[in-house]
Amino acid sequence: MTPGRGTSLRGTTCRAGGRRSLQVVRAAVGPAAALLVSACAWLGQTLGSSGGGVSSQYERALALLEDESFVAAEVMLRRMATSCDNGYEGRRSLLLLAAVWLDPRNRAANADSAAVLAARYLGLPDTDPIERIAAEGLYVLALDLGADPQLRPARVNASHLLALRFSNCEAPLPETVVSLPELGRESMTARLRSLERQRDSLAARASTLAEGSRTMERRVQELTTELQNAQAEIQRIRRLLGGRDTTSSEPPKLH
Repeated sequence: MTPGRGTSLRGTTCRAGGRRSLQVVRAAVGPAAALLVSACAWLGQTLGSSGGGVSSQYERALALLEDESFVAAEVMLRRMATSCDNGYEGRRSLLLLAAVWLDPRNRAANADSAAVLAARYLGLPDTDPIERIAAEGLYVLALDLGADPQLRPARVNASHLLALRFSNCEAPLPETVVSLPELGRESMTARLRSLERQRDSLAARASTLAEGSRTMERRVQELTTELQNAQAEIQRIRRLLGGRDTTSSEPPKLH
């Protein structure tokens, strides 16, 4: 999937760091993955109850998601989300796009892309209250997985970009920019990176101490060898001189 095709980051492409961070914490987001799968299922099951005909393209996109064919599903969902005329199907396609970029089964998952797409949904003037709660959850989850909170989708109307609304298509967009939810704490990715730095620092310290210990051990062995050699030399000199041992403290015997 190509983030730049329909989602503008004001000239900023999605950072590789977001992808690496997401991969690092992939094992820790089991509940989030279950939430995303449930959200996809809910969007598919409730589609018919929203009124109107069911889009075969939307159904195919949902089927592709179930088969974990994320690239093909993303193409279809993005096509749906580029047209205001697609109404609630287009709106839900946009929400699903954010979920696709966070799905831990998706090898191309990227927290930055997910955050921008969720922010795009939250900026719509015609959101559904329940869907909005899901979009806020996706956005905060993306922040927790390392997305840059400064990223914002561009508010530009163009046929090849994601639609800025999915109802009252001829009406002007509201000038007020909707505020986005905040994580309110240090992200899980930031905590993980901090722990990794501490681990690396301790490992380096341990390596330095171990090398110092080996150096000291070698020095002790060298000094022990020198002492033994010195003692052996003293004994050799005594034998050569043939003198008595003057190191004894006993007085000489009288005859």
